[in-house]
Amino acid sequence: MIFAIISIYIIFILYSDINKISEHFLQINYLFLLIVLPIEVFSFFIRSIRQKILLDEIGIKISLITNFKIYVAGLSMTVTPGGFGSIIKSHFLKKSFNYSNSKTFPLVFVERFHDFLAVTTIIIISLFFSYLWQSFVLAMMSSILLISVYLLARKNFLLIKFLSKTKKIKFISKFVPTLEFVESLVLLTKWKTMFKSWLLSITSWSIEIISFYYVFKIFEIDMNFLEIGQVVYTSILVGVLSFLPGGIGFTEGSLIALLIERGHELSIVTSAVLMLRLVTIWFATLFGFTLTHKFLKN
Repeated sequence: MIFAIISIYIIFILYSDINKISEHFLQINYLFLLIVLPIEVFSFFIRSIRQKILLDEIGIKISLITNFKIYVAGLSMTVTPGGFGSIIKSHFLKKSFNYSNSKTFPLVFVERFHDFLAVTTIIIISLFFSYLWQSFVLAMMSSILLISVYLLARKNFLLIKFLSKTKKIKFISKFVPTLEFVESLVLLTKWKTMFKSWLLSITSWSIEIISFYYVFKIFEIDMNFLEIGQVVYTSILVGVLSFLPGGIGFTEGSLIALLIERGHELSIVTSAVLMLRLVTIWFATLFGFTLTHKFLKN
């Protein structure tokens, strides 16, 4: 998979003019990372608070620091289809505190749901100020999908029927004993819990736009916060819906296309997009691996 990811990035670089991209990267003042990376870590911390609220809801009480470590460790699997590789957190919770996989497994689904919901919400808000037809179409598709998934989660009889079918698949049956899974999922999708988690998700993903802004500013791409949030999150939705690991290729390609459509030069936008992915998804993955190694070692 690593070879495939590197190959995709090489194709982007070669197509966009490797000499110009090298020139852009050589001119960067990398001190901007001292602003961007702490912002990223702060957004992780807010999402870890969301995780603690969800864990508390299903009766799992752990300290704020331990909770943050487990959340960050889950980031090591960011580059997986839909980010669902963060299910590794269930393994850590079982290993460290002896909570069953079936009890904690729904946590990952609910977190991904809220990330998806927050991104969609930000795009919908941005459409009132800057209309982009691609964003509108994806926001509508995303909204329909989110509503369908939520209704399925709240309709216990439908969910149990669905799980009884999937239980025939050996891998899933190991993690999803029906009753405990459903009980956790129902608790995690209560209105009050959903609302608090949604607010934290919106806050976290809005803060990340500040990182995007600084990256774009470094490459002299002049856009306001709402426009940046709209184009970046539209591209992320494209990547999520592709269901490829980390949306690799689709996210970058769609973001480059949207920025070129706004009149920016190819080599500049490719450089900005590559840097953006480095300080977001790849920084998160590397940051997560540092703690994953610690958990596995123990």
